[in-house]
Amino acid sequence: MYRGSSFLLQKDYLVHKPVVELLLEDKYEKLWYCTSHDLLDDNIVNLILDVRARIIKAYENQPNCRRPTDTLVTKILMGTFGCLPAYDSYLIDGIKSEKVATPTLGKKSIKQIANYYIENEVLFEEAREVINKNGVEYPQLKLLDMYFWQIGYDLNLAKKEKE
Repeated sequence: MYRGSSFLLQKDYLVHKPVVELLLEDKYEKLWYCTSHDLLDDNIVNLILDVRARIIKAYENQPNCRRPTDTLVTKILMGTFGCLPAYDSYLIDGIKSEKVATPTLGKKSIKQIANYYIENEVLFEEAREVINKNGVEYPQLKLLDMYFWQIGYDLNLAKKEKE
């Protein structure tokens, strides 16, 4: 996941310790496996934006660290809480292509993505059932992450094939 330009390449695992500690705070317990319906609640969205800001500060406050990207921060949130899709380039291309949400992480985008899941909940839940039968339980927002990531990936692949 680390890219050549990432400040994390020059760090050991201890760089993540302050982030892990804050993710374990009781106040973020509500974020574990949020559903799309939970993301329509301003309190939950504000909690996500709060933890995002604190993750950014946790990295910035360490020696020789830069501001982490929204890609890194949202991958951390997806990988721990499962509360939000990871805003990487493929997901952003996917949501732009489908005209689902604004491509910048914020309240508006989070709620737009949640509404998309809710509008298509029957189809997404059918897919979750199939996955769950194989012994893997995917949170709703991980499924949404995979969906838009695949659209973005396919668009990128098609673009490369044309070149």
